[in-house]
Amino acid sequence: MLSRLLFTIGVLVWCIPVNAIGLGEIRVNSWLGEPLNAVIEIVDGADIDLDDIIVSRVSEKEALNLGVDILPNDYVLTFKPFAEKNKLYVRLVTANPVREPMLHIIVRLQWLTGQNYREYTLFIDPKITR
Repeated sequence: MLSRLLFTIGVLVWCIPVNAIGLGEIRVNSWLGEPLNAVIEIVDGADIDLDDIIVSRVSEKEALNLGVDILPNDYVLTFKPFAEKNKLYVRLVTANPVREPMLHIIVRLQWLTGQNYREYTLFIDPKITR
């Protein structure tokens, strides 16, 4: 009886489609003193439509509820999902120049069947002029 129940549960779990996507590494494409321009790859997102995802920054209060203490900053981040070469990405930009060499943020990725969070610490290098 127990083996039949375990078999049934196993078959049900195997048949349920898993559509879990995630946030990959971040690449910063700007320098200190410039507006932020960074890109995050959306991992395993090939089957997701861009219109079905929402990417946002987690507030300080939400971060504390998640058990993470983040450094406050006043930068307004804009998240723009885009597709390139059959992969999904999110571009993070600010309108104003970034003056601190380190930004600590938590990004929330939401889609029709779930959500995911990832914590990022961005180290922004000064532009070297010679």
